[in-house]
Amino acid sequence: MSTTNTSKCPFEHIQNPDQEADQIAEITDLTVKLLDKRYPPPKQILRGVHPKSHGCVKATFTIDPDIAPEYQVGLFAEPGKQFDAFIRFSNAAAVVGPDTTEIDPVTKKEVEEHGSRGMAIKVLDVGGEVLIDDNGAHNQDFLMINQPVFAFANTEDYLRMDRVLDRDNDVASGFFAPLFIPDPSVTEEQKQRIGNSLKIIKEDMGNEVFGKTLHRSPSWAFSSKTPSGKLFVRRTD
Repeated sequence: MSTTNTSKCPFEHIQNPDQEADQIAEITDLTVKLLDKRYPPPKQILRGVHPKSHGCVKATFTIDPDIAPEYQVGLFAEPGKQFDAFIRFSNAAAVVGPDTTEIDPVTKKEVEEHGSRGMAIKVLDVGGEVLIDDNGAHNQDFLMINQPVFAFANTEDYLRMDRVLDRDNDVASGFFAPLFIPDPSVTEEQKQRIGNSLKIIKEDMGNEVFGKTLHRSPSWAFSSKTPSGKLFVRRTD
């Protein structure tokens, strides 16, 4: 059993919190092990997930002036209020490399492959009370990818994935078993290249708590430029 100390999340209702804490601890230890294998000295160690960055920008996070009253809680309590923020665009591939090619573990040949694209927003100095004290920083993170659902339903699934990556040299196919016979039309759609990461729909992978009510986050679109030339984010539903 792992010896890493992991605090329990204070606002989720977990069926077996002790088991989940052990799973998180093992995930933490496996992450360190995988990083050591990917980046032996003297290589610089990159982050464990989404290591490839397409860019990082400064931003202004503005609360919608017309936000519905039921959502005017916490970070969204003051319509029109603005916060400084950072946005990072990334690729989900475990190892940094070209976006459009991957080595097939069976044929050992290059194949067209596209990792999901990520968009992370860090809103700075939001104030108020926080559920988990992050070294005293009062920031709010939104983690998004260009898919409607997250690939892992729970910590158990994520742990299985990390075990597969450790066993199979960062090849994930042992976890993502095929669920259907490939359809030519679907295959062609999947092969379409992303021309501009700024113009694809990003889905928030977290759930937000508005007061005492839990809401699934809306999807977001990221538009490349406003008339003034500045980047901006807008809701799509």
